[in-house]
Amino acid sequence: MFVTMSFDVSAAISFLKRQYDPALGLLRASPNTEPNAYYLNNDNYLASKILAGTDIGTTITKNLAKSGIAKISTIDGAVLPNVLLGNQTITLQSIGEKTIMTEITQTSGNALTIDKYADVAFYNVLNLFNNGSVASARSAFAVAESTFWDRCGFNDIIFKTTGLYNLYKNCLYLIAADRLGVQATWRTACEARIVAAQTFALNRLGQLQNQRGGCLTEYDVNYTPTGDANVETTSLAIRCFMHH
Repeated sequence: MFVTMSFDVSAAISFLKRQYDPALGLLRASPNTEPNAYYLNNDNYLASKILAGTDIGTTITKNLAKSGIAKISTIDGAVLPNVLLGNQTITLQSIGEKTIMTEITQTSGNALTIDKYADVAFYNVLNLFNNGSVASARSAFAVAESTFWDRCGFNDIIFKTTGLYNLYKNCLYLIAADRLGVQATWRTACEARIVAAQTFALNRLGQLQNQRGGCLTEYDVNYTPTGDANVETTSLAIRCFMHH
């Protein structure tokens, strides 16, 4: 059952369904930026959960056999031995202009630091919780919350490089809080940014009308959403407005 709020879940689901390519049985990443890119992880993995019970969701799930293991699975209870390592994108197949890829978590290399990357910090929180280390997970959540939030967004090394906040990190933060059963201090502000990212896209006309219902992926210090609406961010946003 969905929370009654200004985030339009039905419009968001409609956006996901519009990205579906029946020839491949997968959703493309985004309508404008990556219209010919099809990611098993994280995009189609996340969309398959949202669309579970539908024909599209069933087909996507069948096509996830080669998706591999990615940090995103921690939101559904997975325990990973290498959650602090970086991600690797692998091309699985090219069909004309279309490319099927997946993102997996590396099994070796240098660990990413949880004091620099907000998303890695929240994946670490989820992984600790899934492993049964509840107290450690809640402590790590509190540290991450206070380390990165600057009252506008999650200010990590990516923001310092680009000047843009990543909306999916707001979503991971809320998902982690719900999984841990703790209060998200900045829930209202995060939800407002998610709603704004969708509302902005809902109002787009002309060439960008295909973004309607989806969430734009980034926003700036003036709270202005930017980027393209994509499957990954929109799927995570839907989760934030669902009862678990």
